[in-house]
Amino acid sequence: MNFSLKVIDACCKIREKYNRPDFIIGYRLSPEEPFEDGLTMTETLKLVKVLLTKPIQYIHVSLLDYYKKIRYG
Repeated sequence: MNFSLKVIDACCKIREKYNRPDFIIGYRLSPEEPFEDGLTMTETLKLVKVLLTKPIQYIHVSLLDYYKKIRYG
């Protein structure tokens, strides 16, 4: 999560530095990754809560298989 938030913060600083409020910043994520050490739904919800505090315009959620059951979380 730290890396993602640092990238968002850096993008927002550049947008502010160049006074470009029309420059849209968003975040795309997969809510749960299929591999053992992948992102879980619990971790995703924590990330989304923090993303909602950032000055971004959208969050894009994409999932490989809509009907798949979550692993845990």
